[in-house]
Amino acid sequence: MMTDNASRPRILIVEDEVIIAMEIQVRLENAGFAVCGLTSSGEKAILLAREKNPDLVLMDITLKGPLDGVETAGRIQAEKSVPVIFLSASDNQAVLHQIREHRLGLSIAKPFKEADLIAAIRVLLGG
Repeated sequence: MMTDNASRPRILIVEDEVIIAMEIQVRLENAGFAVCGLTSSGEKAILLAREKNPDLVLMDITLKGPLDGVETAGRIQAEKSVPVIFLSASDNQAVLHQIREHRLGLSIAKPFKEADLIAAIRVLLGG
């Protein structure tokens, strides 16, 4: 049974690879979440977060444009308290330290298991 979009947690996907973003969208929607936006740029992610008011943001570290995912998440969280899950193929320890130090969110390494992502989302959303 699928509930309507208004009652489902709303997730903003910020991912520089469009095909990966679309695959994540399908998986999230199949798991009962609503995707309220997709973008590959930090600037657009900030605007979408303001406009769409997501319950959670999935954020790639590498984005198109001048802002990376860490800076974008910081700017979004400066305006709105929203949980962020970082998705990254990089194990750059400096970036991971920056995420932890500023308490910006959780980090999940790519490739990730769908069940791990869904579990992390549910934990951050409180259910």
